Amino acid sequence: MTQTNNYSPLYKRADKNNIYATLLIIITLWITFFVLSDLYSSYNQYNEEVASLKIKEKSLNEELMTLNEKKNKVKNDKKTQQLIAQYASPYREDIILNQIYAKFDWVNINDISMDKWQKLPNWLSMANIWFSIDAKNIVELNKYLEYLTDKTSNVRFIIKNAAFPLNSENQNSTTQASLSLWMYYFENN
Repeated sequence: MTQTNNYSPLYKRADKNNIYATLLIIITLWITFFVLSDLYSSYNQYNEEVASLKIKEKSLNEELMTLNEKKNKVKNDKKTQQLIAQYASPYREDIILNQIYAKFDWVNINDISMDKWQKLPNWLSMANIWFSIDAKNIVELNKYLEYLTDKTSNVRFIIKNAAFPLNSENQNSTTQASLSLWMYYFENN
């Protein structure tokens, strides 16, 4: 028995076109899959970044609110403002010298030297000040030291070192001392 081919040339052409169409659809789907999968992963990465940035923004806004509250609290507190003014004053030699060379007729200041220092971790800087002093007596020297470290003065010094001979027999004699002071100041850099 012989087989007869029931397909006409039209059917053969349609079958070829169907195969080509199917192959074209498969290739198109394959290319679309790779292009869209890359776009989809980029889209997911972008969404993750946005979510991460929103969380960071929220934490930074909370921190800003707490800092603004602290700023307002300091702004309204006179005692804190005075402390800031004392410890965060600018480094101006004229102001420092006016504070050191106060109108004390029982004290003579000699051999003064000053230098700036590096910035500290608390954003303030520190100056070193050295000088020698001749005081009328030990009591007057103590008054002068209290004046330098007074809590109400414009510039507040910290006594780093004070060296002077102590004569216990005669406390009314002239006293010579060497002083080393520290002074905090604020410098914008």
